[in-house]
Amino acid sequence: LGGSRERLSVRLSLLLSIAMSSFSQKLQEMADAEATALSSLPEDERQDLVQEAPTRKHGHGRPACGPKGWPNDILYLENNDMSNLSTQDKRMVRPGASARIPGIEIRKITDPAHPAYGQNGLYATRDFGVGEVLGEYTGFVMPGHMGGEYTTRLWDTNDRLSYQKPGCDASKGGNEFRMINDFRGVPGAKGRNMRFSRCQVQGARAALIVAIKDVAEGEEFLLDYGEQYWGADSKPGPPQPGEPGYVAPPSAEDIARVEAELCEMLQQALED
Repeated sequence: LGGSRERLSVRLSLLLSIAMSSFSQKLQEMADAEATALSSLPEDERQDLVQEAPTRKHGHGRPACGPKGWPNDILYLENNDMSNLSTQDKRMVRPGASARIPGIEIRKITDPAHPAYGQNGLYATRDFGVGEVLGEYTGFVMPGHMGGEYTTRLWDTNDRLSYQKPGCDASKGGNEFRMINDFRGVPGAKGRNMRFSRCQVQGARAALIVAIKDVAEGEEFLLDYGEQYWGADSKPGPPQPGEPGYVAPPSAEDIARVEAELCEMLQQALED
């Protein structure tokens, strides 16, 4: 009976993993469809809908309560939204900072020479020193290799496996740090002045924004988005057959066979 229970536990874990993967994919599809529908509305109707949107329970998203300059169509998340993660993954990721970040300000970029002209940037309202931690990047924490262009890793091993673990996606919701631009092409910029520190805080993964140069009041915060962001061909995808971390997707026959085995094992356990 003990062996049967052990095999049953393994099969149940496999089925649960398959179900969670399908559920997370469906949630992402629903969110993308909602965002597409929202973007197709006239600006005044879109703002009205966003202002009336209820607060999300899993991340304290407040579209109407963000800082000055916050976009109306993006949720402001003081904490990470982890509703897309499995229970196991939730244990690994830090919920978030849960506090408004001082000393920073969102500004519309008015310099035509700036690559993000007409968009937003994040600026210092006081001086920051080297090594100073500004705060924690928040967003919707997604299963591995899912999310949009505002996704950052929570592990920093510089290999494909880092991209298979949960990442923080601020495409549809986040905090002020989603406004930090890449340094490339910014007038007067001599490289980045901020970096991501992907680390453990109180035993859970987090992505912190840390100053690597002195930043004066009024100066723009800048990151290096990395080659993976700018070069689609070089962006790591899921591990391929033969590479570490590769997991072959289950076929319909595999799922049917596991379900049949589970039914048989349950029947045997009941008879024993």
